[in-house]
Amino acid sequence: MNHTFKILLLLFFSAVAINSRAQVKIDTLEVKMAVLKTPYGIEDARIIDSIIIYDETHYSVVEDTVEKIISPIIEKYAQIIGVEPSMLENEKIYEFIDQWIGTPYRYGGTSKKGIDCSGLTRELYTNVQNLLLPRSSREMFSSDMVERLTSEKKDISLLHEGDLVFFRRKGYIYHVGVYLCDGKFLSANRSGVEISDINSVYWKKYYYAAARIMDVYLDNKTANN
Repeated sequence: MNHTFKILLLLFFSAVAINSRAQVKIDTLEVKMAVLKTPYGIEDARIIDSIIIYDETHYSVVEDTVEKIISPIIEKYAQIIGVEPSMLENEKIYEFIDQWIGTPYRYGGTSKKGIDCSGLTRELYTNVQNLLLPRSSREMFSSDMVERLTSEKKDISLLHEGDLVFFRRKGYIYHVGVYLCDGKFLSANRSGVEISDINSVYWKKYYYAAARIMDVYLDNKTANN
């Protein structure tokens, strides 16, 4: 269904609704199907058999059945992470993960022959957000591109998908990953590129802080595209 036809369809239903309301006190309009596009990674949603009741003063939707079509990549990683698909927002992140998962670790590496933690994080942001981050984990943490989310409680419930998570050992930042959902994050470590649990014994011990890319950089990136 092209854009012009959608607009005509909406205008038609609006005209019918106005006409129905003008002629009688109570009337109904049945919409068999409308296709909606969303900007949030879900390809489409369908509203089926919506019944709208009109009276003299107002209207209300008394029945609507919404069927959301979840992409296979979102469904796959929702199962891996152990959450509902609706909790994963950015499909591009999971497409990126699917391409890189299992890549071997190599210090200083930047390719699928081998990559390190900061290289992977940088590659993800380049591919998903078209944004170039600093090269090392310490440079990322101290960069003016990020808002550091330090907290004594280190409450991961405050983290958002795409936040950077940093780990510190012997007084310095040595590892970075990209937060996903429900305590899970993506990183390249000695086992290669994998999804890890920040609440596991090892990662919980060394988890230091998180950081979020500041909106001004994301807004500038969008404006320049």
